[in-house]
Amino acid sequence: MKRRHLFEFHERNECPGFIRDSVVEALGHGLRWSGFADVMGPAFEEFLHSAGPTEILDLCSGSGQPTSSLVKWLRRRGFTGAALPRFILSDLFPNHATLASTRSEDPDALSFHPDPVNATEVTRDIDHDARMLVNAFHHFNTRQARKILENCSSGKKSIFIFECSPRGWFRLMTLALSMPTVPLALLANPFLAPRQKLLKFAFTYLCPLIPLAFIWDSIATNLRTYSEPEWISLTESIPGYRWTYLECPFGRGARAVACFGVPQPH
Repeated sequence: MKRRHLFEFHERNECPGFIRDSVVEALGHGLRWSGFADVMGPAFEEFLHSAGPTEILDLCSGSGQPTSSLVKWLRRRGFTGAALPRFILSDLFPNHATLASTRSEDPDALSFHPDPVNATEVTRDIDHDARMLVNAFHHFNTRQARKILENCSSGKKSIFIFECSPRGWFRLMTLALSMPTVPLALLANPFLAPRQKLLKFAFTYLCPLIPLAFIWDSIATNLRTYSEPEWISLTESIPGYRWTYLECPFGRGARAVACFGVPQPH
């Protein structure tokens, strides 16, 4: 299936904040409830052993819940003290209330950058030695995606990228069947949201704009996800790195995608 860079409601500037927050919060809760860190964790552990980062800038964090779940998974695996990297949550549209709540779950391992962070132009004033994007790389078209990698390369930073599913209708359907917690999180979100609960309740249950936006964005996400040949094409112009592409099986035939790059000594 050809990659199609369709729009997503929650990434547009004109999207009302309560809709954007609802989509991001519901996805974060749904991934956490599904135990998605168990899927992402082994690939991320391989990245840690390859790159050895101590401070990781989490780009496009959204609610920060996927990263918080990953930290819990790493702690269960015995990563403590200096072995556990510190994660800096960030976003182009940072939801301070949600990110502060996520940070409070493990303040020793999590912090957040309060100002907007553009993944294609990360400034040098944020101290870190690696970057990661969880279920976010698909937001960027080919030119922007390559710019993210080039910006990372210019600072010799390692990078870890994770997507919920490879592209394709079958992959999307198996993902939906393997993660029933996501629609449950969407319906529960008005009761869990840190702000604008009445608006989120009204537009989830009375006028279901939020569920419709969520469904559209989920379809667009899948159609935007980069395939392995496209990933190779993106990275072939970034010298001095070792690049890895993995598919991580889980659930009822579903798969997730992990891609990461580690700068190599000359």
